[in-house]
Amino acid sequence: MSYNQFKSHRKSPRLSGWDYSRPGAYFLTINVKGRVCSLGEIDNNKVILSEVGKIAFNNLNAIPEHFPHVSLDVYVVMPNHVHLIVFIEQDVNAVRKDVPVVRPYAKPVNKEKYYRTIAPKRGSLSVVIRSYKDSVKKWCNNNGYGDFKWQPRYHDRIIRSNQELKNTRKYIIDNPNNWDKDENNPLNDKRT
Repeated sequence: MSYNQFKSHRKSPRLSGWDYSRPGAYFLTINVKGRVCSLGEIDNNKVILSEVGKIAFNNLNAIPEHFPHVSLDVYVVMPNHVHLIVFIEQDVNAVRKDVPVVRPYAKPVNKEKYYRTIAPKRGSLSVVIRSYKDSVKKWCNNNGYGDFKWQPRYHDRIIRSNQELKNTRKYIIDNPNNWDKDENNPLNDKRT
């Protein structure tokens, strides 16, 4: 098999075959690039948000306004990451036309072979999170925090049972209390 320079050879962190625009519950972690604590700090097990952290928090609250098929459950903005549970509550009309892949250096071939859907489905989890991250970044760029950056991508886990939902909620709620043991805490000596 030959190497295809136009194909992404990066392994996707998403569950293969799962449609992330379908109804479900998702546990997400969104990290600040380099795990820099630019969203706030923890004082006496309470999160004290910075200006950027306040925007990150407010923009989380606004997600359902922009995506009516999405609701948020429990979430927390930590100093350098955000944990949240997202419910996609109904199917979204995710049908879209194929978009041609532009390959300026490719030899002319049968165009049908070069058509594929290259963008995430409208209303899918990745579109919701990309919009959220972009909104925070745009505010930062316009308000003197241009050095703020999110880590590319995000971590997700599909919540598959009520017990898992209960455990995940507890984890998120307890996150500020466990900051001194958190692997994301740059002051934690036990980081791996």
